[in-house]
Amino acid sequence: MEVDASPFSWPMVRPRSSAFAMGEQYYSMEGMQTAWGGAGSPPQNEAPFDSRIDAIVFASSILSLVVFLSHLLSGRIQKSLPQWLRPFAAETETPKARDKSRPVWWALILGFLSLSGFILAIVPIIVLSHRLWAIFEVVPWLVATLITAIDRPVKTPRILLAQYFVMFIASLVICSVHFVQKSLHSVDAFFLSRLAISCFALVAIINMPLRDPRWDADDIGKEPSQETRSPEDNTTLFQFWTMNWVYPLARICVKRDLAVEDVWQLPFDFQHGHLNTYFQELKGRLIPRLLRANGLDLIISASLAVVEKVSEVSNIRLTSELYAALDARDPNGAIFWCLVMLSVDCIRQVAKTTSSWYSRKAYERSRGETFIGLFSKLLTRAVPGSDTMERGPAEDNVLDDFDTQHPQGRFRRFFSRMFGRKRKTSKNAPLLQSQPASNAKVVNLVRGDTYEISQRFWDFPRLISQPIKVVFTLYYLIDIMGWPSCVGVGFMLIFMSINSGLLNGWANTWSDRIMKFRDLEMMKRLHISYVNAAISTVNVLGGAAYPLASICLYTLVLRKGLPNEVIWPSLQLFGQLEISVKDAFDLISAYWKATIPVERVNKYMEEPDRDEDHSSSLNAHDIVFSNASFSWPSTSHRVLESITLSFTPGFTVIRGRVGSGKSSLLLAALNEMELHEGNLSRPNAPIGYTQQLPWLQNQTIRENIIFHQPYDQKRYHEVLDVCCLLQDLSHMRDGDQTRLEEGGIGLSGGQRARVALARVLYNSCGVLLLDDPLAALDHGTASRIVQRFLEGPLAKGRTIVMVTHRDDLVLRLADQVVDMEDGRARILSKEEIRAELEHPIHTPLDSKVIGPPSILPVEPSQAVGTTIKNGPGDEMEAGGVSLRVYLKYVKAGGLQLWAMLAVLYGLSRYLDISRARLLEAWGSSTATTPIGTAPNFWGLPSPEEHPGTWLYVLGGLSGGQIVTFALAQAILAHICVNAAQRLFRTAVGRVSRATFRYHDITPTGQLKNRLISDMGMVDGGILTPLESFIYNLIALSLSLLAIMSHQPYLLIILCVAAALFVYFFRIYVPISRCLRRMEMMFLTPIISNIGVMQDGLVTIRALKAESHFQDRHLSAVDDFQKQDHFFWSMAFWLDFRLSMSSACVRAALVLFMVWSRTPASAVGFVLTQTTIAMMAVQQLCEKLDHGEVVECGPANGSDLRGKTAPNT
Repeated sequence: MEVDASPFSWPMVRPRSSAFAMGEQYYSMEGMQTAWGGAGSPPQNEAPFDSRIDAIVFASSILSLVVFLSHLLSGRIQKSLPQWLRPFAAETETPKARDKSRPVWWALILGFLSLSGFILAIVPIIVLSHRLWAIFEVVPWLVATLITAIDRPVKTPRILLAQYFVMFIASLVICSVHFVQKSLHSVDAFFLSRLAISCFALVAIINMPLRDPRWDADDIGKEPSQETRSPEDNTTLFQFWTMNWVYPLARICVKRDLAVEDVWQLPFDFQHGHLNTYFQELKGRLIPRLLRANGLDLIISASLAVVEKVSEVSNIRLTSELYAALDARDPNGAIFWCLVMLSVDCIRQVAKTTSSWYSRKAYERSRGETFIGLFSKLLTRAVPGSDTMERGPAEDNVLDDFDTQHPQGRFRRFFSRMFGRKRKTSKNAPLLQSQPASNAKVVNLVRGDTYEISQRFWDFPRLISQPIKVVFTLYYLIDIMGWPSCVGVGFMLIFMSINSGLLNGWANTWSDRIMKFRDLEMMKRLHISYVNAAISTVNVLGGAAYPLASICLYTLVLRKGLPNEVIWPSLQLFGQLEISVKDAFDLISAYWKATIPVERVNKYMEEPDRDEDHSSSLNAHDIVFSNASFSWPSTSHRVLESITLSFTPGFTVIRGRVGSGKSSLLLAALNEMELHEGNLSRPNAPIGYTQQLPWLQNQTIRENIIFHQPYDQKRYHEVLDVCCLLQDLSHMRDGDQTRLEEGGIGLSGGQRARVALARVLYNSCGVLLLDDPLAALDHGTASRIVQRFLEGPLAKGRTIVMVTHRDDLVLRLADQVVDMEDGRARILSKEEIRAELEHPIHTPLDSKVIGPPSILPVEPSQAVGTTIKNGPGDEMEAGGVSLRVYLKYVKAGGLQLWAMLAVLYGLSRYLDISRARLLEAWGSSTATTPIGTAPNFWGLPSPEEHPGTWLYVLGGLSGGQIVTFALAQAILAHICVNAAQRLFRTAVGRVSRATFRYHDITPTGQLKNRLISDMGMVDGGILTPLESFIYNLIALSLSLLAIMSHQPYLLIILCVAAALFVYFFRIYVPISRCLRRMEMMFLTPIISNIGVMQDGLVTIRALKAESHFQDRHLSAVDDFQKQDHFFWSMAFWLDFRLSMSSACVRAALVLFMVWSRTPASAVGFVLTQTTIAMMAVQQLCEKLDHGEVVECGPANGSDLRGKTAPNT
């Protein structure tokens, strides 16, 4: 066969006038029979149909029948699926959709295409009746036509998409077989027409809406707005795969920083209000509930992750065919394999994007559902009643003690923790389990364990796909290199065992023993850095040893030289194998460690709830105790004994010494104590309650008083007057709009008590339980409140129970007096009360002293019943992070050390490039040079005659790279410690010299966040992007020089690729920075809500405001999670474009080098360096993005002696 002079010509393809035009030959029956394989033997220049093509056609027909049967039985299949394989909390059809007419355009288009393909499949059978195998070509088109006719799709038909995909892939495989057999000219026009129709059908389907267009879409936004939900609820498959729907957010960031009002609401499936409704219906332990809610997403993401990983290593395997075609001087074959690799890359990226989105969905929803579960438990759990609940060490040892008492196998204990039922406990177990989680531990569950559990849902696709990738990589290695590759795999396992068995254990021991003092901590951190450097060096040593050992055996034992189709793919496969095995081990370890937070969450969820059944009554109006005895929840010690009394309308005073049980009696009346005997009857209605330590929220004074009730201006002003707050508010700049606690100025103890009392009085509940509200007030203020409240209209018709030590003010007004002593109650008789009132201390004060009720004027702005929405705790920064921050960090680490680090990294990369040049020369010699005539590379003898010499040089280059890398890691450890120590000293010095005004207006939590979180960035968070930036900048420069030495013109393609990368990152960086900042800003309300709920849980439950706080919590989670959701959506947008750009650039490079007749060894070298260069560009952009997203640097704050809060 003669090959056309042009390298782009396809073999055995006739000119258009004879092969594909319907010329004179194709108009006659004889011509059609000749072209389609009619009677007689086929023409001599046409190969007979291969049995493999018949098998492909038959397989596609069988798959089509399976698809059709699945479509017919889809209803039954969905009903028989377990709950974890069904959509959870998905959007359903709205009533308005039934009234809308069905769109017909998409159904008509798909019907026309399927019918056209069906006709084009029937015609060859009619014309050529002897070709019985052609009947099978009709089956797929018949199935597509029937499905289209039955469904008349108006939205993306997934089953039809699968059918057309099967047909399209089968047709491409048939074309590939013809190409390999050099019989592409035998493909008839009908087949090509059907291939084109299936392609058009796929294009049409991926541009159909995923959501039924008849459903109401008014609340789905296109332009960014917080009033509408995410447009991903109403996209096409093409928009979903390319993530185009998120681009409007980026378009805003081109002009200005993103604002809170610009971010859409979460998609319907992600909104926590809907998730809460469905998730509360699931019963059982947390992990099984999460699996039932997210099982379908996990299955989809894991399946597509397997496709992605297999496609990734398969593409490397295909490069072997590319190099073989280049060595065989077959440019057409090289072009074919290049296009095949590009197609596999496209499939891989589509699978990766879809898998990433579904795994992210499982992560976000599992995190939100865990939030829901923990918060719901917080609303119902019995309140710990003793300070011993705050003891940390005892609780920390519970799990360890519990496990030691129940020795089990590791896997049995793993499944027991994750999914098992409650275990039988030993005699000591009740003591261990009797300690409920403290407030600090609940916050840790929300902030730490929730993320650890949801992270495992995100990692699940990798847990499944990485082992499968390892299997395929091993298979491809053995297929390419043979048994010598197994030796390299053995070395890899040895080095990984060294890392995991020795060095990792040492590092963990050091990190666990870090002391709180900074100097000692830095010494320990330096030791940890040395160990991490040793681990990294061992990894590099292993990465060099795996292929070197295999190359030694392949060249010395098998004596096959070093072909290009072996060495370059093998090096890539070894790298992928190392990464995959390490990742798989890390994932298994992470899942094993995740059993501990799962156990903690399960233990918390199994704590006893408050019992509502025995006390609440719809018919009860009074609180009645009948010989009732109570203890604190989860304890057996009784603090109230044989209580028999009732709280009826009127005023009841409860007195007694400290610790006599006064507050416990009120908590028992609220059903917050554990009833052991007797009866308690209480109304099933809101009860006003004030704690002994006033509980106020981080809101305005008005919001604290109204407490989610409708605003009544008259009642509001009456309550302010009764509680003597009008004069205090008149002295405040913002009046009752002053935000309390850490959000603004604080209140005195007396003001806090009066605001808490005003909240109870404003509420219309008929029962008030007041726990010593007068304790923090001066005598005059307390007397005025007693007179205005207890003798005023706000007390009429109410049951008021007050615990107080100031009975001199209230005893004369009491209808009932209860004395508490050692947990027992005694009701004073009328005679005893009258006798006490005769004491001079109970003489009423002169009304002139108390003063008449008066209402001071209130500013008009204060009289407006506006509500200020809860905002995040910190203000969001604007713009990027100043370069000055990083320069100061570099100086703190030491300029000489940074210079030495750059030199060592440059030398390491030079040695790596030299090693690649050596392999290039060896591959070129094996492919083209007879023995004894090898080119003189570095003065080395022929590799075929003296392979040992080349192996020694190769080993020396690898050893030099390892040594330089180890030295660089040691220098990096010193840079990290030096910078952290110096910057920490500067930050602490500024905080200690700050003015009192600064400490007064700066929330404590914000200051802690600055000194803890930001110092975490200083201790290593800033070093990583800086170090990576230097390394990748050096790697990019040297790789470009290496490519220029071979093909200078390739720099044009690489510059275009770099420009694309920079363009995409210039779009991505601003929006990612804004979204990350808003995410951190909205995290504070979630943690704050947990603290608020724990501190005021009794008050909240007494007023039956649980639903409001739960809705507020769900709204806070939505606000926080939507920033995270769109951040990762934008990351998927970037990843799709970078990956597709990289694939296209690689294809362009290969096509250019094939056109320029570049040897296969040079192609391998250039592709290797190009991959490094593109990865370096991507890493540089990512590290710049990481630096932009970092909020605060060690020197980014103003002078602490000023009024503005610094960034420490």
